[in-house]
Amino acid sequence: MAKKYYAVKGEENRIFEDWNSCQNYIRERNVMQYKGFSTLEEANAFLLGQDYYSDRVTEDVKAGYAVAFTDGSYESAIAAYSFGVVAIAPDGKEEMLSGRGNDPVFLQSRNVSGEILGVLAAAEWAYRRGFPKLIVYHDYEGVAAWAENRWKAENPVSRYYTDGMKKFDGFVEILFRKVKGHSNHFFNDKVDALAKDALFHNERYFPDNIGAFRLNAEWYDALCNEIHRQAVRASYDDLYDGAGFTLGEDSVGVFPRRGGLLIAGKKYRLFCVAIVAALSFLSDKDAKRAVLQEAFSLDFSSVDPDRGEEISRFLCERCDEKISGAGILFAMTALSGFIRKTLTENNISFDRISSVFQEDNGKFRCNFQSLPNVGKLERAYEIFYSVRVPYFTKRVRGKEAAEILSEIDDIWKER
Repeated sequence: MAKKYYAVKGEENRIFEDWNSCQNYIRERNVMQYKGFSTLEEANAFLLGQDYYSDRVTEDVKAGYAVAFTDGSYESAIAAYSFGVVAIAPDGKEEMLSGRGNDPVFLQSRNVSGEILGVLAAAEWAYRRGFPKLIVYHDYEGVAAWAENRWKAENPVSRYYTDGMKKFDGFVEILFRKVKGHSNHFFNDKVDALAKDALFHNERYFPDNIGAFRLNAEWYDALCNEIHRQAVRASYDDLYDGAGFTLGEDSVGVFPRRGGLLIAGKKYRLFCVAIVAALSFLSDKDAKRAVLQEAFSLDFSSVDPDRGEEISRFLCERCDEKISGAGILFAMTALSGFIRKTLTENNISFDRISSVFQEDNGKFRCNFQSLPNVGKLERAYEIFYSVRVPYFTKRVRGKEAAEILSEIDDIWKER
C-alpha cells in the first residue's frame, strides 16, 4: 500500500504518517485544516501555503519540458465520458483541451475512458507542436502503468490506449507523475472543470489547425532545402533539436527524432510546402496517402495522391477556407508538372518554366507556338502564374480556390 502523509495546520504544524495518529491529534485540538498527501513534499507545501504543482510546473518548463494535467469524468445518467487537459508549452503558454464520447465499449470503463483519452490528447498536442519531452500529471495510476508496461492491457479500452501511445514512441518522451485527485490545487481544479464542461455541455477544445506527419530521418537536409527553395522569404531558425521556418503567421518545424523525422506546424502554406516536398520523396501511393492522412487528420483513401488537383479539391471540400486556400498549392504543383512534362516531351530545354513564356497585355504567350495544344499550355501557365507566384503574399480563400480548381478541371478535360 502506498505511503500517505497527513498535514495538519494549527498553532503547531504537524505531519503524520498514519491516519489514526492524525485523527487523534485533530480531535484533541479541534483542528479544521488538514489534508492527506502522497508525498512529503506536497504535505510540506500545504503547510507553507504553497501550490506545490504550480511550483513544479515552473521547474519543469525551465528544464525544457512541456507539461499536461489530465483528468477524466463519467456520468451514467447521460451515458457519456469526457476528458480535460491543461497543456503548458515550454515557453509557459497554456492551452485547454477537452472532449466527450459515448462509444458503448468505452462506456463500460466509465471515467477510465476519459482518463486515457486525456493522456492521448496531451501526447497528440505535444507531438503536433514538435515538443520532444512531455510530463503528464494524472490522478489515475492506470495511464502510467499501461504506458510503462507495468499493467497488462487486457480490455478493449486499455488496448486502445496502449496502441495509441505507440504513435509517439521515438518522437515524444513522456514521463508520468501521479497527483491526488480533487486535491484543490489550481491545475487539478481546472482540468476537472474542463472535463465536466465537456461532459454536461458538450464543450470541446482541440486545435485542429495544427498538424504533424513523419518521414524517414535521412530526408532532413533535403526537406529543409526544399522548404527554403520554395519559400525563400521565410525566416530560418536553427533550433536546438531541428529547424524552424516562419513566414508571418505561418510556421513549420522539422525535427530529427529517434523514431524518424517529425514535421509539425500550422496547416497553412509552409506546412503545405513541406508536404509537397515530402510527397516528391515517396514513390508508393499508400505511403503518400499515409503522409496526407496524418498531416490533415482526414481519410485520403479515395484520393489519388499523384494528382495534386484531387488533393486540393478534397481539402477545399472538407476544410475551412484558410486551410483549403493554402492547399491550392497541390494543384499548382500539378500544373507545374504538366507544363514541365509537355515541354520535356517536345524536347524543349529550359531552366525555369517562366523562361518559356512572355507576358503580352496580361496574357502569356508561349515562345514555341508550334507546340500541340499550345493554348492549353498557355492557360495552364496563366493560372500557375496568377496563383503560385504570389502564393505567400496573396491569400487564396476557399471560394476562390474552388473557382481556380474549376478552371483547372477545364484544362484537364482537354487532355
